[in-house]
Formats: sequence, structure tokens, C-alpha cells
Amino acid sequence: MRWLALLLGLACAVAQAEMVTGEVMRVIDGDTVTLRAPQGELRVRLAQIDAPELGQPYGLKARDALAGMILGRRVIADCSDVDRYGRAICALQADGQDVSAAMVCDGYAWVFGRYAANRSLYSLQEAARRRGLGLWADPGPVAPWDWRKGAR
Repeated sequence: MRWLALLLGLACAVAQAEMVTGEVMRVIDGDTVTLRAPQGELRVRLAQIDAPELGQPYGLKARDALAGMILGRRVIADCSDVDRYGRAICALQADGQDVSAAMVCDGYAWVFGRYAANRSLYSLQEAARRRGLGLWADPGPVAPWDWRKGAR
């Protein structure tokens, strides 16, 4: 895996599951950002969550919520893997706050079940759903993994 990270131009630290500190210079969507780190630019996919795609309901709101939370700020990225698109899979922390948990808590992302290691995210998701926050205000929200398969 280390060779893959190097090949993709990612910091060696990503392949070794070490911490990377950087400034969020771009928010691409509700679960993807670009960091400016000492090692260079790093495209990051937030771990454990899946936000609505930009073309689906709440996609733009999820992106804007994430941007409002971390754009231009320093974050700590605990990266553990690289996905098939060459993005580092990272848990982000901003001022001690778990960014993925905040996105779920505010109703802007689903827990990505098959990749979720932190089972407490489900209780945050359920609380957001009960309160009708973010995407849960929609009477029939479609999970991004279903939306990508054509359930639009």
C-alpha cells in the first residue's frame, strides 16, 4: 500500500496511518476535501460517512455545511487507507471535534455502514433523524449509495 500512496503523490504518512496536519483549501462535496499539508496537497475522503452527492437533494447543503465547518481551517487528518479514486481515507479533527461525527449529527451525512468503525455514529444519526435535521427533513431521503445505483 505504501507504494500506491507514493505513486499517487500522497504523503508517506497516509500509507503508514500517521497523522497529517494541514489547512482545508477546498471542499469538493459533503465528504471530500483538499488539504494543504507540509508534504503537499492531499485529497481526503472523510472516513465512516457518506454525504449526499452534489446532484441529489441536500448535496449542495452538505457541501456548504462542511465548508462552513472547516474551509480555511487547520485540521488533523488520521489517514488509514487510499480509496480507488486515489483519495486518502481520513478521520478529520478540527479544534478537537470529529468532523464526520459533526456531519452526521447535523443531518448532512449518513453513517457509511460497511466502513463505520465507530458504532456510536449510529446513535447520532438516529438523533438527527428524529429531530428532522438536514437531509432528514426530507420525507424520503435516498442514501447516496442507493442514489449512485440509480434510485434517483
